[in-house]
Amino acid sequence: MSIFDTREVLRIAIMDEETGVAFYHSLASATRRPDVQSECIAIGQQEEMHAQRFRKMLSDLGEYAPQEEYTGQYEAFLNALVESRAFPNPAEAARRAGAARSDAEAIDLAIRLEKDTFIFLCEIKPTLPPVHTDIVEAVINEERQHLTDLSRLRRTVVGG
Repeated sequence: MSIFDTREVLRIAIMDEETGVAFYHSLASATRRPDVQSECIAIGQQEEMHAQRFRKMLSDLGEYAPQEEYTGQYEAFLNALVESRAFPNPAEAARRAGAARSDAEAIDLAIRLEKDTFIFLCEIKPTLPPVHTDIVEAVINEERQHLTDLSRLRRTVVGG
């Protein structure tokens, strides 16, 4: 029988944001388009701020056990989310960003990364202590904006 650990969820959130940092850094280095490069730098900086917020939450957490309808409920679901995400780790994210055949393909990967993070954060929010939900909601809103910005950038890149 497994016990859900909110600290582990925050560690996953940190890794997810670090994966984003690696992806956007690599993509900014790989592209020749100034608009794509500047957007990647900006989003990468925001992803680093998100990771810092989650590190702070983790250090402040202490002992906390979220409410579950049954033992292992959140752990099983979050494991499924993590296993199906776009990139398993920062190194793979950087590799895939650098290997993209075009800026449009790389932006599509970025959109998938942001969607994965958005869904993950929406799902972990109810598992966290109420004192942290405002922080997670702020990050969710920023991820939502990343999706909007990347969609706009993709239309610019493909000329539509």
